Amino acid sequence: MKKRNAAILYEFRVSFPYLLLFYAIQYGVVAALWLLARGVMGLSEGRLFGTLELCSMIFLAVAGAQGFTEDFKMLMQNGVPRGTIFLANLALFASFSAVMALIDTVVLRALGQNSVAEPLTWALYGREFPSAANWLWLFLLYCSVSMSFYAATLACHKIGRVWSFCAGGVLLALLLIGLPVTVGMLPAEGRERLALFFLRLFGIPAAGGSPLAPFALFLGLSLLWSACAFGLLRRTELR
Repeated sequence: MKKRNAAILYEFRVSFPYLLLFYAIQYGVVAALWLLARGVMGLSEGRLFGTLELCSMIFLAVAGAQGFTEDFKMLMQNGVPRGTIFLANLALFASFSAVMALIDTVVLRALGQNSVAEPLTWALYGREFPSAANWLWLFLLYCSVSMSFYAATLACHKIGRVWSFCAGGVLLALLLIGLPVTVGMLPAEGRERLALFFLRLFGIPAAGGSPLAPFALFLGLSLLWSACAFGLLRRTELR
């Protein structure tokens, strides 16, 4: 119990200052660009920013990738079990996701009311999307992003640097070349059905999607990546 609490507190103490720095930089840039656009250039119409949630996802992806670095070696050398290390990282990612989802929900909705930025959920589901649902949507999305990169980093450590570069190159080629070519070869009806499937998967109302679909999707991905990360961490060697 003491080691678990110590590991969790250590992860929080080391990582949370970066979260504060991230938001200070992000909204400092937003404020500077807003003053430039409205005060200097005289632009008074139109939103200046969109999908600022993407910045949060990039931050969480980096945080997830850095979740397995020197901290793992330090904690292992101090006798902290692997399960405790995993729980500490899980608590950190969940806390990051919850706090960032709350900040993004409150701040971006306030900015949206003043035509400065538009929340991602407004663009997808409209302004009627409830604030509580917005927070939960972002929380589950952020959890899935951080855990996916945490699991990917563990997998790269497991297979080695050379194979990691090879796997990354193959995956990049499939995404940039293979996927567009495959979709382009489909008949028009097939492309329409594929687009409708993904729209419904994310619960887009215009496509007849269920409002619960994105929550189930992000929760399932979070659990899947968490299980993969735990399995990889149990078999990870200390180098």
